[in-house]
Amino acid sequence: MPLDELEILEKIINPYKANLDQVRCLNMRHKAMTCQACVQACPSRALTPGNPVKIIPERCAGCGLCVPSCPTGALSLSQLSYARVLGRLKPEGKVALACAETSGGPDAITVPCLAFLSPEVLAAGVLKNQALIVDFDEARCRTCELKAGERVKSSLARTRDLLEASGGGELVISPGAAAQERTLSRREFFGFFKKRAAQKVTEILPEEELPPHHLRDKFLPEGKALFFHRVREARGKGLTGGKGERTVPGLHLDYVWIGEACNLCGDCSLFCPTGALERRETKTTFQLLFDPQRCLGCGLCHLVCRKQAVTLMKEEVAWEELLSGGGILLLEKEHRLCQICERKFVPEKDEELCPDCQRKTARENLWLELARLPEKKAELKGPPQEITQ
Repeated sequence: MPLDELEILEKIINPYKANLDQVRCLNMRHKAMTCQACVQACPSRALTPGNPVKIIPERCAGCGLCVPSCPTGALSLSQLSYARVLGRLKPEGKVALACAETSGGPDAITVPCLAFLSPEVLAAGVLKNQALIVDFDEARCRTCELKAGERVKSSLARTRDLLEASGGGELVISPGAAAQERTLSRREFFGFFKKRAAQKVTEILPEEELPPHHLRDKFLPEGKALFFHRVREARGKGLTGGKGERTVPGLHLDYVWIGEACNLCGDCSLFCPTGALERRETKTTFQLLFDPQRCLGCGLCHLVCRKQAVTLMKEEVAWEELLSGGGILLLEKEHRLCQICERKFVPEKDEELCPDCQRKTARENLWLELARLPEKKAELKGPPQEITQ
């Protein structure tokens, strides 16, 4: 169905709006989660807390500040993905990144706000080009209604940490870099507007609808996936200097520790949104594997653990271990076949029944005891005595 004129005009003036993938939202994956990271990041109060978080479209300024704040990548901007931004980078030469308030030239890449770009995305851009210029002016940010200057500074600092750890590329902060373009000729002037018009038409086209997700579906936030892809690519070309003993400063490397109380039920791996935890089955054992590259530190595994056996902590991980993707073995225990349901489980002592069948049997025994209460009361009173006159 074609878009009407008013909708097209609105999309040209402000083509970016926040979108929410409800299944990725932590609050939807478990009813006890109360994440409000995006709500706190939104400067226009277009997000309200709930299960899931709700977007008020008429309030959304399309700034994108909510996108990097979401740990699972549930939020995105319509028609402006991180992959699309990186796709516009040219492998040769330095490219200027700037916010929409900057009047950049034809080769400048503009985004609604520089705070929209996560440190992982900026680092991925540098690793792709080996050089990247960011047009960041603190004075200009102070006059902007978004007031995102501190967030941009923090993001740039973390980006430098990532680049230092990966050993490749140059990030240049240069106020006014996007505007420092040479004077355009007449042909270049009209070519510039032709290019921008084509870009706007592409941006307002309806996006393809994604298929529904399942709780067992796992996904990695786009920025993190792009960063590790670029690191692997750069290391394959010998461009980075990372070694086995090098660690990743600045990157949130949350590490999971599993206590002996764990019975390897698999709840933590089921609810984990990224697949950082995975339960595997061998002929005789259950194994719990951990991939630190995929861990977001969201705490959902700790929340759902009925044995309280999961602990989250910070850990520095060597590059080889981080990028191997094979998973680190956290725990392994022998399993047994339940005598009732015939499902495999890890016994705590010498139980013959799985925890579910134990609870079911206990409930059935309780109901039998309750049903026998009248009979027991009659037995306690003894036989009825005859009443004599």
